[in-house]
Amino acid sequence: MEMFEMPRLNSIHQTQNRINKFHLLQAFLTLLLQLLYHKTDLIVARFLYKLEKELRFLLTILGDISWMMLDKDPDLPDFEGVANQAGSFVHSLFFSYDPAFKKEKNERLAAVLNRTDLLKANLESYIMSKPAYTTPTTSIVDSILILDSLVHDLEDLLKPGDDQIADVKDQVNLLHHELRLSHSSINDMRSPQPSEVEELKDPLMRIGGIAHQAEYLITSFLVKDAPLWYVFNRLTDLNHRIQPVRTELQLITLKYSSFGGLKVVEEPIQDKRNTEVNVVTVGFEDITIKTLDQLVGGSESLQIISILGMPGLGKTTLAKKLYNHPLVNYTFDKLSWCVVSQTYKRHDILANILIHINTELGNDKILEMEEMILVEHIYKTLKGRRYLIVLDDIWESNVLDGLLRCFPEDGNGSRILFTSRNKNVASPNCVICELPFLTDEQCWELLEKKAFGCGICPAGLQGIGKKIAARCCGLPLTVVVIAGVLLTMDEEESKWEEVGVNLASYTDNSVRQILELSYKHLPDHLKPCFLYFGGFKEDEEISVGNLKRLWVAEGFIRKEKDKSAENIAGEYLMELIDKSLVMIGKRRIDGRGAKSCVVHDLLHDLCMKKNKEESFLKYLNNDYSTIFEKGHRMQGNGDSAISSYCQHVRSFVADKQSSSFNVRNMRLLRVLYFKGYRSNCKTFGIEYLVNLRYLIIGNLPTWMDSLVNLEYLRLGYSFRYLLPSIVKMKKLRYLCAYSIDYGEDWNKYQTNNLEYLSNFRIRKVKDEELLKCSPHLRKLKCTYVTKGIMDKSAYPHFDLCFLTLLDSLSLFGFLGKRDFGFPSNIRKLELYGSGFPWEKMSIVGRLEFLEVLKLREEAFVGKRWDTRDDEFQKLRFLKLENIEFSEWNVTSSEHFPVLQQLILIKCKNLREIPGEIGEITTLELIQVNQPCLSSVVESAERIKEQQREMENEELRVVIHDSTYMLS
Repeated sequence: MEMFEMPRLNSIHQTQNRINKFHLLQAFLTLLLQLLYHKTDLIVARFLYKLEKELRFLLTILGDISWMMLDKDPDLPDFEGVANQAGSFVHSLFFSYDPAFKKEKNERLAAVLNRTDLLKANLESYIMSKPAYTTPTTSIVDSILILDSLVHDLEDLLKPGDDQIADVKDQVNLLHHELRLSHSSINDMRSPQPSEVEELKDPLMRIGGIAHQAEYLITSFLVKDAPLWYVFNRLTDLNHRIQPVRTELQLITLKYSSFGGLKVVEEPIQDKRNTEVNVVTVGFEDITIKTLDQLVGGSESLQIISILGMPGLGKTTLAKKLYNHPLVNYTFDKLSWCVVSQTYKRHDILANILIHINTELGNDKILEMEEMILVEHIYKTLKGRRYLIVLDDIWESNVLDGLLRCFPEDGNGSRILFTSRNKNVASPNCVICELPFLTDEQCWELLEKKAFGCGICPAGLQGIGKKIAARCCGLPLTVVVIAGVLLTMDEEESKWEEVGVNLASYTDNSVRQILELSYKHLPDHLKPCFLYFGGFKEDEEISVGNLKRLWVAEGFIRKEKDKSAENIAGEYLMELIDKSLVMIGKRRIDGRGAKSCVVHDLLHDLCMKKNKEESFLKYLNNDYSTIFEKGHRMQGNGDSAISSYCQHVRSFVADKQSSSFNVRNMRLLRVLYFKGYRSNCKTFGIEYLVNLRYLIIGNLPTWMDSLVNLEYLRLGYSFRYLLPSIVKMKKLRYLCAYSIDYGEDWNKYQTNNLEYLSNFRIRKVKDEELLKCSPHLRKLKCTYVTKGIMDKSAYPHFDLCFLTLLDSLSLFGFLGKRDFGFPSNIRKLELYGSGFPWEKMSIVGRLEFLEVLKLREEAFVGKRWDTRDDEFQKLRFLKLENIEFSEWNVTSSEHFPVLQQLILIKCKNLREIPGEIGEITTLELIQVNQPCLSSVVESAERIKEQQREMENEELRVVIHDSTYMLS
């Protein structure tokens, strides 16, 4: 009986003192509800429906964050007594064998319900008498984020014809009005960012807290977990509380907006970095020579040269080496070095430049000059002279734009050199030099030079020294910091081992401090996107497509007219890449951006640190008491015990899925992602996740109509026949499963909004008709299924031309000599095992927008492929894998005029690559994978020589495995 009573706080272990009485009540009521949920006897289930509804309401109230602050209020209604009485009843229902209980069951239940009704009456009186309890706050990042997403979500709910919130529509309308005004005020600020204004932080966090409460209450009402009277009273209270906060917020933002943004400058312009790096460069020899040549040679016109890279890569070190180079000092008449940084005064920059180039005026006199006078003196001093101006650590493009009029263009080879971590600072006509990371060997070379000068590291320390260098993540600044530590220590292996173990602590006060500046200076809309990388594993190569979909689902992407959310997400990612906070992993084969991305180890550490500070993303461990700590996005191991307490979690990502997982309480979820899903796992309560946007799961329940906001759905391997309700979802755009059939119960006249459909099975004419229900498809992966050539149920003409928006098509399955047609707008086409004769290749070649073509596993059959004029005019990537042809006849390079990459894999009968391929001026790569004839390799080498003669040094010929088949 004891386990069905709520535990006392004083019985909880001291290490779990973060739990209060309300946490215990939530856990206890959840246990009771899960027991009732699995009571499958229909008669008993109907009997218990009222009890389950009342307990669900109590759990919802306990999840209303404001109550957490009142758990010691003596006037608070008796939640605990009701919970214990309900627990006693449920215990008896499941475990009592007393015949008397069966007779008294109705009376016992009525007693619990009567006590619940009394609690609700007392609760309503309590709310009316104490409406002004403290508003909980949320972090700055989350406040801005939830304000933005809730404004747009409420717009959808308030659309005419949507009566889900009819009974509280006036309250929601007023709340939306207040939130929209707050949202507009924040968006009107351009500089500084709202998160950087100290006096704005408190009202912004309070607005965020109100928005989060409102989202919880409205969602609880939508899933019928909270009655009208409670939601009405609470929304009315929130509307009273938001108005003064909104007014305060507007007054502050107006003050900044009125003056076009007040620029806060805390320090005079100077090099404020804690770590001075002596000019020892390793790994940049080629870049140094190339940049030096651009400085002292090349065009006589004024040129701007940029050195770009993430913090710690050595931009300033390289710039100093160039600035102090004897040839530079010999070439230029006037030189000036100026550090800009993220907080700057234009006057100080101008004064600094003039002090360097004009020694006659005197420093004191220059510092007293007005800006216009400084500009005039700089211009006159530089006029007719060859000069080099170095601007170190520029953060914004307007810095350089505002200085250019100081610098005369005399056609004498003058140069402006600047360093920046932001790629977008560089103008289109700027010469760009991007610094790479050092290899482990280069890190060791630099470490040895810094730690031993001209000496050599003792043999006994070289092993541990190389390990330390490898842990420096390729960043020269980290290497220099560690070398400084090693210089102060005895040359003993044990001492160096200690440095290696504590490497992170030695770099915390230098490298990470510099990295934090990058985060602090991020625009507010990019901060949640950057923090989200903390949810991925260190060094994980992240799919850009999936990342963008997750950002959209999480609500990180601000809506813009005439732009899709995913396109805006792509722009956000490029901003982070340009700021050197994210690196491109693999590029898309069509050349349009990144296919994958990676975050450097140090930046991943920064994400983890900031996630903890901001309570943005919570990593759950085996200590489940941490579940109650604030964190609106959670990652864990998929243990079913976790889900019961995550009432305020907006996304949940698990490495694996337990055999049974109940999400009934997780009503605010926008993302539910099981990375290691299993098709035999059962997930309960999904139908209540009305905010869900993104779902990856092994199996689905039959009821899906309530998931009105779902946009992305990926199903497990055993899922095959789709329910009509799934594709009827108005917002569903992405659908992927192991193998998809529409089944029989479909209305072919009911259209949907799918843009991506993966693994769709086409067997007969009806399936093609059903595809016409998806006129918005942009990407399709499908399999043509037939019982053989004599299969009369298979339609003879495979034609997808009706999919006019289709951009990418992957087609699997044998069609042979059947007629086929593809949409004219296709840019990417993959054919696998189609068995088409080469004579029909012209149907593909005439696709005027085709850029990527992959032919795999006898997609075309026959011994000879003859290309023709006016085909493949935009093809940039061609992959031929296991194609059984021996002759490839290309009579002109104009057959593939813009081809960049040619990949041949297991084309073991092909005699040679046509020589005309070697005449294509755009060719960048030929890759040949064995087995193949030796003559194919020889022809590839001949083409490489041919390209060299055409002065194309960029062509790479890659031969994988050097075991060739004999001719």
